[in-house]
Amino acid sequence: MIDEKLNNNEKPKSPEADKSAEREAVKGEIAELVDELGERCPDCDGEMTLEAVRAYCENCLSQHESETNTRAFEVDKPETRTYLPDEAYSFLVHVPLGDVEKRLGEIGSERGGVLMTTLLNNERQGTFCGEGGLLLEAPIPEAIKGMSRVDCGGEIADGRMDSVEELQESASTAEYNQIDMKFDGGKVVGVMLKVTPEGKELGDPARNAQLREVAERHGLPIATVEVAPSPMPTELSSITREFADGNSLTTYDIPDGDDRFLRVDIAHGEFYHSPGINTVSRSMTIDQYGQVSQLLAEEQEQKIRTTLGELLEQGDLSEKDQKAVLDGFLPRPE
Repeated sequence: MIDEKLNNNEKPKSPEADKSAEREAVKGEIAELVDELGERCPDCDGEMTLEAVRAYCENCLSQHESETNTRAFEVDKPETRTYLPDEAYSFLVHVPLGDVEKRLGEIGSERGGVLMTTLLNNERQGTFCGEGGLLLEAPIPEAIKGMSRVDCGGEIADGRMDSVEELQESASTAEYNQIDMKFDGGKVVGVMLKVTPEGKELGDPARNAQLREVAERHGLPIATVEVAPSPMPTELSSITREFADGNSLTTYDIPDGDDRFLRVDIAHGEFYHSPGINTVSRSMTIDQYGQVSQLLAEEQEQKIRTTLGELLEQGDLSEKDQKAVLDGFLPRPE
């Protein structure tokens, strides 16, 4: 009966319809349904509470929204110039981790696998590790395999489709959205580099040099994006994300000055890169421009140890998680 009520509810006429109004309408019908059913569930004879039914309703609506959100969006044609933080623009960027020329040849081909990209605008300038990359044309909707307002720490496992509006919401430079697509979904139309308001280049110098060489070799425009610095955290915060494949990711952000902070990720589940290990961790420092480094100073490692010790004493962290974090520290070069 609950399913019937949900299925009979009027669907939004377009992806831009007011979903909050839809939620309230369905909640009203569910409340009436609880009154009709009484205190026991007709299927399992369990206690029927309004809170339980509303949770079920929210889950159904979230899935429905994911199915109805449009995958289509537009991006700007890049030009060889500097894009300022106060001007509107939209780019789709892929940060290549290896050989840039090789990746350029793979994009637009029938190569298998998933190409991870980020939809960038002047209010959401975060990218993977704060780096520049290859700019793509807007992909055909059929090529998009998942869209998430936040980084998923890997491929989007559940075919999640957050709305374009959610992907473009304002966020700090440390946060970036994720669009998984097929390699043949579009082609490279430019290169993007990042700079500070003072003109200092951001990102890995070697990768930036490769990007410049590729742009020159293939006649691609170089869009230089000026990144506005984000305010840094002033107190400890944490968030846990659950994924459809059963994995989870808990992130702790630890203050570490006016221009950077420390981030500790603890992941639980099964991972292709760590067979037989179900808890892995990485710690990093992130600056006000979103640049990431996993090479921590001794005092930064000690700050993480102290924070973890306090969380352990409070019962907010397990010894297994603590060990995973300490084991995940990268050795400092001698």
